[in-house]
Amino acid sequence: MSYKVYDPQRFDKALTQIMNELDKYPTLFFLDAFGVKGVTFEQICSIADYVSKYKGELFLLFHNRAVARHAGLYKTSYRNSKDQKTAETYTQNLTNLLGHNSDLDWKPKWLECQDQEQKQKFERWALDYFKSRLQEKSSFKGVASFEIKEIYNDSRPQYNIVVGSNHPRKAFGEFLNEFFCEENRLLFFEDDKSGKNHKFLTQLWNCENDERVEIIRPEIIEILRRNNQDWIMLKDVISLIILEIGKLGYLSRPKYREILVDFHKKNIIEAKELGARGNLTLDNYVRAVQ
Repeated sequence: MSYKVYDPQRFDKALTQIMNELDKYPTLFFLDAFGVKGVTFEQICSIADYVSKYKGELFLLFHNRAVARHAGLYKTSYRNSKDQKTAETYTQNLTNLLGHNSDLDWKPKWLECQDQEQKQKFERWALDYFKSRLQEKSSFKGVASFEIKEIYNDSRPQYNIVVGSNHPRKAFGEFLNEFFCEENRLLFFEDDKSGKNHKFLTQLWNCENDERVEIIRPEIIEILRRNNQDWIMLKDVISLIILEIGKLGYLSRPKYREILVDFHKKNIIEAKELGARGNLTLDNYVRAVQ
């Protein structure tokens, strides 16, 4: 396999050279912005344009806590001009990452979030804001994310991987969702290296998934009512739900199927041409009951 190592340089200069040398090949981009500074929203959109023409995917490491640290330097007034100049540099880096004029949105949002719990909410808000902007303004047909945790119960992960694709139903709805779901499961069982607690942890894992199902059910119903007016195969409805939720690995595809089978029993969705036994299969066409 041939490869090339580029000299240390600013990313904006390297990106131009890299894009010119890709020669229209399908490309997998992995970007680590090392915090907030280094990658701009416009550069990410240029990668989206390339991917839309020549195929590929983007994986971007989104630094949740670095985003909050940069936002934390913003104030409505400063003690002196030196503090103000420093703050303007850092906050401009954040605006560059989130996109042109994003400061009109993130600055007032930050001022609402001054205690520690609210700052964590800001991190989640900034991630959702970034994904929605990328979905709206870039050439990507789908944008989703996945939390990177050191331990399973980490309530404040440092990073998320944001993924952009032009084939999201296949990439997100099938492959990546199941991959990240399995990563979650392995992380949950990580401390049980001897396997002595496997049965007990399996029960806890199942309870965890049941809680997630109950949390997500109302959102799935709304997704179906918005998007499932026409007949769609059940397996494609599952992909649609995963894309709409945008949290890769939140539940496995079999778990989403269980939810939809239950919805069918409760007449929330209807199906046509069921099998001889009247069972709902992945290849059945379904739609939301109006």
